[in-house]
Amino acid sequence: MMAQRNTEGLIRKFRKKLRQIENLERLNRYLTEEEIIKVDSKSDIRACLHKALKKLQQEQEAILEDEDDRNSRISDVGYSTEYQSPVSSKVTLGGDETVDSEGTKTSGDAVKKTKKSPAFSMSNCSFTLLEGHSDLITSVLILDDKILTSSRDTTVKCWSINDLKETHSFGGHTETVTCLLTLGPTFDAHFAANDYLIVSGSLDCTVKFWSLNTGQQLKSIYTYNAITKVGFFPRSNCLITGSDGGKLELWRLVSGEEIFSCCPYEDSVTGLVVQDDVVYSCSADGLIQVHMIQDGILLTCVFVSEFLKTEAGRPVNFRHVRCLEVGANSILYGDDSSNIKVLDWKRGAVTKLANHVSYFSSTDAIRCHGDFILASGYDLDEGLGFVNVRSSQTLNYLATIDDNNTERIICLDFSVLSENSMLVVTGGMELKAWRLFSADKISKSNQEDVYPLEYRRGLSEKAEDSDVDSTDEADDDSDDDSCDDSYYDSDDAQTGWNSWCNIV
Repeated sequence: MMAQRNTEGLIRKFRKKLRQIENLERLNRYLTEEEIIKVDSKSDIRACLHKALKKLQQEQEAILEDEDDRNSRISDVGYSTEYQSPVSSKVTLGGDETVDSEGTKTSGDAVKKTKKSPAFSMSNCSFTLLEGHSDLITSVLILDDKILTSSRDTTVKCWSINDLKETHSFGGHTETVTCLLTLGPTFDAHFAANDYLIVSGSLDCTVKFWSLNTGQQLKSIYTYNAITKVGFFPRSNCLITGSDGGKLELWRLVSGEEIFSCCPYEDSVTGLVVQDDVVYSCSADGLIQVHMIQDGILLTCVFVSEFLKTEAGRPVNFRHVRCLEVGANSILYGDDSSNIKVLDWKRGAVTKLANHVSYFSSTDAIRCHGDFILASGYDLDEGLGFVNVRSSQTLNYLATIDDNNTERIICLDFSVLSENSMLVVTGGMELKAWRLFSADKISKSNQEDVYPLEYRRGLSEKAEDSDVDSTDEADDDSDDDSCDDSYYDSDDAQTGWNSWCNIV
């Protein structure tokens, strides 16, 4: 039991170190020499984690064998054999799925998969890798027959949906382009009827305006703040920006004049959605706020998520909120946990939707429109990303898009092309366009490039509460930086984690 507890503690620390490194890789600045060394250790740490997971499985199997032997001996002398092992830390996620208290998969059926979702007409997918950006993709938008993307490489690019080729590259920003917005010709009578205005926000403190058809830059507003999110109020014809410093600001679209500014957050604005006269926003400090726009020039706060509780009355932990979307009657948001949160902000009540089968996970992107909700997921142990599909009406889980070879997904968008066809575009360190379709669309020529959509039964069950896993990663920092494989060859290894994996 002592060896198992030691191994579980090591697994937890390896996962936290991997999460720290993943966060470093997403920073919108140059890394220090020390940070680069940490990032370079990621593969070694993941290898240590895999060995620790294997060792834990062996320890658990040994404990179960010992219990079986003990029960057999008790049975031989006439005592009851009904005995439940007190050392098992497994929890059931649904059906045959079991993980230990740290989210470790311990069964070959841990993620129950079938090749066809029982309630989703599309059963297969294929993807195309879109090459053009040279760094992290930060935002994706699908607009009619075009795809728009922004990147840490300082550019915005436009792609044709028909052939998935790049058609325009918009250059002008000098830092990471963090967000995109499109406005139709109705916002300005002088704008071409068949053109769209693209709005891009950047850490270079500017918001730039572009013609979609020509690629020409039309205007630039300097905001004095690094921009992370941008939105639009049609009624007052003004923009709202969210900044890296936690500010929300209103700007007149035509003149570029600032008309309102407030600082509701202590950290970066990570999500911003505008619906009618309501602004929904979130921050890396873990807060979600709702503002009403008054007289077209003022933002009045009507909700702050300081005391959220689950339907069972349990407090909801503050975590870095990664993304936010607004449904019919609620706010959906993703953070550094295994679940999507569904917030009824008028009641301050949260329900949870399972988005992972491991507790050490994060949801970086959510999109909701029409009949579907798509949310990214991330397997920290393997370093692989995937997308879960849900019904926007019932919130029921439908399917998972996964080729088992995609890196972390931090932005996405989708468009329903027909009843049995959907386009999904995902961005991170790679940009992929996925086409979802029914089985009858598979031809012999493309059969090898087709992946079946998965149905992971655990994601259709009630979400397990992962709030027991604190996100305070600073407690587990260490200054060591190597992995000692000799630990795994020792029969008596019960020492601390520094003796077999040294982590920066």
